[in-house]
Amino acid sequence: MKTIKKNLKKYLRHKAGPEQISAVSRLIPRSVLLKTQRDNLIRQVRYCAEKSAYYREQFAEHGIDPLKVRGIEDLAAIETPNKAVVERPYDFVCCPPQIAFETTGTKGRNKKIFFTNGEVNRATSHIALSFTLYGLTPADRFVNSYNFSFWVPGVLHQKACEKFEAFCLPASKVAPAEIYDRLEFYKINVLMGYPSLLVRLTEMADANKRIPMKAVLCSSEPLPERLREYMQEVWGCKVYMGYGGTEYCGGAGGECIHQNGYHLNEMDQIVEIKDPDENGIGEILLTTLNRECMPLIRYNIGDLGRMTTERCKCGLPTARIMEIAGRRDEKATIGSMDFLPVKAFDELLGHVPQVTEDFQLKAYWEGRYQIMELFYESDAGDQDQVQNAIVASMKEYSPDIYKNYMLDMYKFRMTCVPPRSLRGDNVKLNRWVDIRRQQEKDM
Repeated sequence: MKTIKKNLKKYLRHKAGPEQISAVSRLIPRSVLLKTQRDNLIRQVRYCAEKSAYYREQFAEHGIDPLKVRGIEDLAAIETPNKAVVERPYDFVCCPPQIAFETTGTKGRNKKIFFTNGEVNRATSHIALSFTLYGLTPADRFVNSYNFSFWVPGVLHQKACEKFEAFCLPASKVAPAEIYDRLEFYKINVLMGYPSLLVRLTEMADANKRIPMKAVLCSSEPLPERLREYMQEVWGCKVYMGYGGTEYCGGAGGECIHQNGYHLNEMDQIVEIKDPDENGIGEILLTTLNRECMPLIRYNIGDLGRMTTERCKCGLPTARIMEIAGRRDEKATIGSMDFLPVKAFDELLGHVPQVTEDFQLKAYWEGRYQIMELFYESDAGDQDQVQNAIVASMKEYSPDIYKNYMLDMYKFRMTCVPPRSLRGDNVKLNRWVDIRRQQEKDM
């Protein structure tokens, strides 16, 4: 136990290298991890009470004595909404910022999140650690195709490679052909970037020359399993997904070699699932534990997910997010049915090979009818055949949606658009657009 605590202290002081941390972290009992997490929470709450105008106000409003907080359950009265961070960012800031990143969310105004250089350095240590979990070494050669413009992943992954002492080509967000043409010259064997961009790169390698890779690392948007399997087949390696966001300072967690959930960084954050349903899916809340510049307490990031504390086969003691089911504002009711439209259509369209992975659903009123229109990408010749295949897949994989459609509780329409047209040059695609409420206001 003394050895574990000693190495834990080295870890927190950034004096342990990624390989040492990776080996030691598997030996840490979960009880030690939770004790460290609790101690960090107590310190963070007291720091917020002293430095954060927003949380001083929240503690007073909800009658919370920061000195008596011993666990996350003592903060149950507080929930920080997205809106507060958008409208009052400087009320969260506790010390002079040294760097800022913005969200690229598909809805509303971008959030501005501030950090110190030390916080960014700590985040890059975790990314460098994740490289060792995939069996990567400083001898491997990376390409970084994440965007560097105002957003966090490009900068963090570049700095992580510096810390890992590995070669990294900073491609940023460029046309896939620009990356593909350089892979062999720079002897790249690790790809990093957005799934949507890397899928295009994979198609290019599949159509021309397949170049073996050691690993492909993705994050920032969903990657359907059918596309993961395709990428793994083309590159001849595993494709690993990470989960996070700007508010997390990059990564909240990442997959291990078993690709069975996102291992969370529980010494730097507490992740909760609020009001889980019968399947364990609820809203994800984030509490930072070692943040100086812009700490967040029970921040509702807007994602829906499911979590487990069951120990993974890899031996890591951390909790895992097992599923990101969608966005809170994408949960919808149409035709008397509550469902997650993006999740449902992501699955059912995955069984229709004539369409690409990009699609958009739009809900609106037309007279007395609610309409759900699917915009899908396809270059197949017979679109009647494609649309029949979509309806057949709906019937098999989303029977509730199909039943309500057949009962005429809403109208379902399909519109084909050319491949690559829905996303365009955007990093993210808003796959659920609901204008019914605005229409009702305008009526």
